[in-house]
Amino acid sequence: MIHRTSLLALAVLTACNTPSPRFLGTTPVVVEKGGHSFDVYRRPTEVQLLRTSRQFGIVPNDVMGTAISIAEEMSGCTALVAHVKGDAALMTVPLRC
Repeated sequence: MIHRTSLLALAVLTACNTPSPRFLGTTPVVVEKGGHSFDVYRRPTEVQLLRTSRQFGIVPNDVMGTAISIAEEMSGCTALVAHVKGDAALMTVPLRC
């Protein structure tokens, strides 16, 4: 029983710093902005940002704003803000290029 619990905990912790399946195989670019660090994964029509900085007491809207800004700067496209999905840890930003 302890062995199964340990494996489950390891699987959950390993998944904490990986992109969603659509972005597997893409190489992340590390970006620091606004006091946050992100691994940024880009596809032609969307960007996924994984916040890697460990901060407490963050304001989720500030993190989302920073992530949207990074997505636009890296892609040269316009973020479709109304369709952004995720939270302060993992965000997917659709793009209009």
